[in-house]
Amino acid sequence: GGAVHVAYGPATITDSYFLDNLAERRTTTTLPARGGAIVGLGALNIRDSKFIGNHCRADAVGGLAREALGGAVYLGATGNLEGVLFQDNLASGQTLALGGAVVSDFSVVGTRIQRAQVMQNRCQVSSGGLARGGGFVGPIEVSYGTFSANEAPDGGGSLFDGVADQCIFSGGVPDEFVGTTQIQYSLVPAATPGTGNLVGDPLFWAPWDVHLLPGSHCIDTADPNAPLDGDGTRADMGAIPFDPAYCGPGCWGEISSEPCQSNPNSSGLISYTRMLGSHAVADNLVILYSGNLPVGMPGYYLTAPEPAFAPFFAGSQGNLCVGQGVIRLNQQILFADAGGRVSRTLDLTQTPAGVNI
Repeated sequence: GGAVHVAYGPATITDSYFLDNLAERRTTTTLPARGGAIVGLGALNIRDSKFIGNHCRADAVGGLAREALGGAVYLGATGNLEGVLFQDNLASGQTLALGGAVVSDFSVVGTRIQRAQVMQNRCQVSSGGLARGGGFVGPIEVSYGTFSANEAPDGGGSLFDGVADQCIFSGGVPDEFVGTTQIQYSLVPAATPGTGNLVGDPLFWAPWDVHLLPGSHCIDTADPNAPLDGDGTRADMGAIPFDPAYCGPGCWGEISSEPCQSNPNSSGLISYTRMLGSHAVADNLVILYSGNLPVGMPGYYLTAPEPAFAPFFAGSQGNLCVGQGVIRLNQQILFADAGGRVSRTLDLTQTPAGVNI
């Protein structure tokens, strides 16, 4: 362990920050390099802590000392981790490298990790070796985890073995899973066996910020039997529940006002449309989002040079709030999600290009 070695448990670590620690094997030994930040050989609980830039390195000339296990954490006993961040951790060996972030020994049963953000971790070996599990390795039960851009040359960019429930997987290289991994109620980049899995783009704010944008498929689509989110809706997939008020990197907040109000729709609610982002055109950050829509309702976003108010437009039950010179922004029809929401991120370099109506 580059920072902590737990020989006997239980031990508890909370509200801690492990940065740029190194665990290294340089001489021949019967033990591999383990845990760039922590080795837990006794029961270990970790809560609300961050592991960034830790490294487990094995560069000895022979024996198991050429193997690296766990860029940040190695668990040789049961672990319980919650509210943790693993970012830019590395396991590097000559013959074997497992778990860019965490390795739980395959003999250990019952390790659980909840609400983990696992981003840009990796494992690597010298030529001829084996590197698997850029994120987690071992029989770990992961729930509400977000995995983004993790890497393992020989497979399992995010997971090698283990069980994942209500997680988000995105950008794993060369793939997300390898081994006997079981996945359910999770967002994955390609069709994956398991109950409730969805395929799609999670719509993160940024590669380094895994908060969900409005309109993400991960919103209100986790296990329907799981406890509700804090807003009283069905649980969201991933480590961070959707927060409509969240304003990510470069965002100034809400940058819109409604020129007119809609009428109650078939759900009995009055829908709304807002813009979130930056007032600076050079930032190219504008997100349109609408809410209180009937679930599954199809529609387009329209824009025009000036606002207007045309009540019960063309004999409909709705109001048109844009003036002449109307342009339809999206080519494809958008459908309101299970929470009655829809969104579109604008590319200001291409706006107001669209379809004239």
